[in-house]
Amino acid sequence: MKFRCSLLFAILAFPFLLSAQRLEKFSEAPDAFLKELEVMMTASKNPKLEELFKDFEKSFKSGVFSAEEITRIRQTGDKMLEQRMPANPYFTAYLQALSLVKKSELGESRFKNWHEVLDGVLASIENRKLQPFQDFLDFSYGFFEKNALRKSDLGTTWIANASRYDLVFEGGKPIIKYDKLDLIATRGKDSILIKSTAGVYSPVDEIWKGKGGIVSWERLGRQ
Repeated sequence: MKFRCSLLFAILAFPFLLSAQRLEKFSEAPDAFLKELEVMMTASKNPKLEELFKDFEKSFKSGVFSAEEITRIRQTGDKMLEQRMPANPYFTAYLQALSLVKKSELGESRFKNWHEVLDGVLASIENRKLQPFQDFLDFSYGFFEKNALRKSDLGTTWIANASRYDLVFEGGKPIIKYDKLDLIATRGKDSILIKSTAGVYSPVDEIWKGKGGIVSWERLGRQ
């Protein structure tokens, strides 16, 4: 009888134990935060996640991020925990994009601007519909890596050739605005260049609304 009672108690208590073990908020101390993030990112023993964390840890400890930026990263992590986002794919995508944002031209201002938009996306989540957040992170990686508005291995990749743009959160969505740019579309060996155009792009909807421009079918030096 004692064994059965103990077993029943363990079964009933199991969900509560899992809840108690789930990280709900990161520690404010930088070292403690880093350790908690390490536990989260390496728990699955996934080599890619472990390598990603090592790269982030190296940047973290080498002073790539300022104290203010570390606080911003932790606060973003807390908001992701509130939505019960697991390490993969959400924290994985965040850390991947984060590194590129900081390394980009005007990294400090881009870091701040990007997180302001990211905060807007997080605040707009309802009923744990997380896909728009994931879509924005995926867009961010391609954009800060190669200026890609839309990156596709099999389809058409659209590249924005411009140094000035405004990344904002408007109408419940992240959007990127260009007063002037050259828009390049590539697919295999084919390419289209739209010179001196302007427009607005919605990363989540993958919709470009442009005006003006001159279309060229030149190969742009592609082999």
